Amino acid sequence: MCWPGDIQPTAKAVSFNETIGSLLEDLTADEREALDVRLLFAHSEPSVHPDWNRTWLRAIDSWSGYDDLTKSELERVLIAEKDRNFYVKGVVGYTYMLNECLTHTTAPYIALFEDDVIFAEGWLAKTAAAILELRASTNWLYLRLFYTETSLGWDEDSDFWYRNMRLTLALAIVSTLTFSLSIRACSARLRPRLDLATIAVLALIVAPAFTQLVFMVGKYNLFPLQGVVRMDRFGCCTQGLVFPRAKAIDLLHALEGRDGQTDSMIEAYADEQGLERYALAPQVLQHVGLVSSRDNLAMNTQSTWAFWFEAQRPEVLKREHSKLAAEVDWKALRRGT
Repeated sequence: MCWPGDIQPTAKAVSFNETIGSLLEDLTADEREALDVRLLFAHSEPSVHPDWNRTWLRAIDSWSGYDDLTKSELERVLIAEKDRNFYVKGVVGYTYMLNECLTHTTAPYIALFEDDVIFAEGWLAKTAAAILELRASTNWLYLRLFYTETSLGWDEDSDFWYRNMRLTLALAIVSTLTFSLSIRACSARLRPRLDLATIAVLALIVAPAFTQLVFMVGKYNLFPLQGVVRMDRFGCCTQGLVFPRAKAIDLLHALEGRDGQTDSMIEAYADEQGLERYALAPQVLQHVGLVSSRDNLAMNTQSTWAFWFEAQRPEVLKREHSKLAAEVDWKALRRGT
């Protein structure tokens, strides 16, 4: 498995050795053997990055700048850096790392990570188990290891009661009214307390208000996602995606020479090809960048946050990691079968 990372040369970014440290922390021998970790210092002059040639880089398999770009391609990067054109630069970095893994490894699965993330203990065992669960299908583009709940929520296309809010509120009112009147008719003891004015308040104010409150709590607070889940829409962002090798080849061809928002382009490609997209829940990655290297608004950058990631307890993760790492068929994973 090839697991490249994309390092942006900015002093404001999170310390990347922390990202690599969390990626490698507590891996078993089988897990480490299954990984080929490659890093891209995504700049025409990689030595400007403070982590370039640091001794801790020996813990990974390979690191480089844009060594394999042609002169014209490197010139395109230089212009993009000068103009702060992140639509060009982002796609160049992404396609470069896809090509790096496809060219220099035989990995059956390729994962691309950005530099401003940390990994939960057991992330690789859970990812491997999820991939093995998906291997029977040939129609999925990626497994998402990070998503933010701020992009998810009630959806009119799939949530009947949310789509038909007037019907939902009407049923809440009628149900409350029927229940209250039934109690009033059957219980002499409660009848004085359930006068018609009280019933009117309960049915017309309290019931609709609490119904709205349920929806405001949020779909995924009420019904948390678990395991491998279909996420063809609203998945954000490109912090961590795992691709089958064959699909990575096709995606590379689709992205090469283009520019735009990388995540949006990947989603558009998946829609065009009718490819399934999945996510691993709860998330095994957390986005910890506070300042965007792409001039995004601070509010947008800091709201890119995996809330359920934070609910995981270290001692539980450690137990799950130990158990799952022993159960995964690592040889089958390396073969891609």
